[in-house]
Amino acid sequence: MEPRDSNSPPESVNALLREGIGAAQSGQRERARELLMRVVERDERSVSAWLWLSGVVDGLEDRQICLENVLALDPNNVHARRGLEWVQQQSARSEVEPPASAPESPVVARTRTPISPAAAILLRQDKDGRQLPSEAEVAGAAASSIGAMVRQEATSHQMPPAPQPAPPPLVTPDEFADEYLCPYCAASTEPDDRRCKACGKSLWVKFRRQEKRSKWLWLAMGLQLPGLLGNIAGLGFLLIYAATQIGVADPFDLLPIYLWLPVQVSPSVVDAALDLLPRSYFFGAALSTLASVAVFGGLYLRWRPVYYLYWISAVLGFVLSVLTMFMQQGFGAISGGIGVVSAFLMLLLAFQLEDDFKVEKRRILLRLDRGLGNVADLMAQANLYSRQNMWAMAAIHLRQATGFAPGRPGPRLALAVAYTRLRRYDLALLELEEAGRISPDNPRVKELESIVNDLRSRGASSN
Repeated sequence: MEPRDSNSPPESVNALLREGIGAAQSGQRERARELLMRVVERDERSVSAWLWLSGVVDGLEDRQICLENVLALDPNNVHARRGLEWVQQQSARSEVEPPASAPESPVVARTRTPISPAAAILLRQDKDGRQLPSEAEVAGAAASSIGAMVRQEATSHQMPPAPQPAPPPLVTPDEFADEYLCPYCAASTEPDDRRCKACGKSLWVKFRRQEKRSKWLWLAMGLQLPGLLGNIAGLGFLLIYAATQIGVADPFDLLPIYLWLPVQVSPSVVDAALDLLPRSYFFGAALSTLASVAVFGGLYLRWRPVYYLYWISAVLGFVLSVLTMFMQQGFGAISGGIGVVSAFLMLLLAFQLEDDFKVEKRRILLRLDRGLGNVADLMAQANLYSRQNMWAMAAIHLRQATGFAPGRPGPRLALAVAYTRLRRYDLALLELEEAGRISPDNPRVKELESIVNDLRSRGASSN
């Protein structure tokens, strides 16, 4: 393919995938192949792209590679399994009369030289040897298109006439294949929707650009700590000094005087304390202490306003230090020079802290989390989503878990619960039926079947 102009805007993978699927459905095979190849160049873990690409490439070998990639990502994908069986049958027949040699196709070439670490999907495993997780299954229309392409391939190879098997049946499109379904209730939404119109939940999530606190942030907090401790010690020293001078045993007995609260001391002690330590001095020290506490706590909690205050403090400190250095002489000029260096370092530190305080928004897409290579990880992640009432997100992870462990009833029972919460009682009963076949004596199966049937009958009667 021709390289794209570097000045052109980046293409959305989702937009390319949708356009490619549309081209495949309308019979534009060459355009569909070009678009879907772009998708797998950008996202080599896209099950949808590999499956649809298998229906528009030329050659049985290309189709086989595409379908094997689908099964590497999603071992439970029925469409890819049926399509691969079909391709293998046709390949066995074509061995009777081998086709003429042809140039190596782009799809086969990708298996020779992976373009990135992500291209390890062609080897069916990632670099750590773990099975890669799949996205949701796509529409079954791709399975039937494989049959037409294979028959065309057989004709082009001038195969001897033989009875052709019936093409794989058209499977109902997977309702969870759309990434823009609500992750909570699986209702249909638009990419720009802020909230789901069905359940009212927010479809966007805030996240920090810097997930963990950087070393620069810890350094800034360390520099703030001496000032914080100094302000606290200074306020305490003022109270202790006033209490010692007027003969009060407990310095905290003076606090109500400055806060206009009922006091336990005589009026003469109150007057003496205010004469020795006026309220203006006390509140000046108290406000300085509170400001230090707020800045230190704001840095730790990464409040955006504190970052701006940190910038203002650094700029003002730099300006005041420069003025002091040029307007004073002797020790004052030296002190100003030290302040300039300190404020300049503070400015440099403020530049480094920007990512710690940046918060971005991102649309929650209904897709599998990466890095989940076994049933335990998938079940744990599904449990986390279910606690947040994100039942659609839990369901797609549990579906993947059933693909990794088809002979275990646990993932199917959990998936039945998720389907029930999504009011997909038909899917829940199918999973319970399979769980009952795997574990006939499991009492949980009968219990859940009773609950699902009861809920379904209530829903039917209410309609």
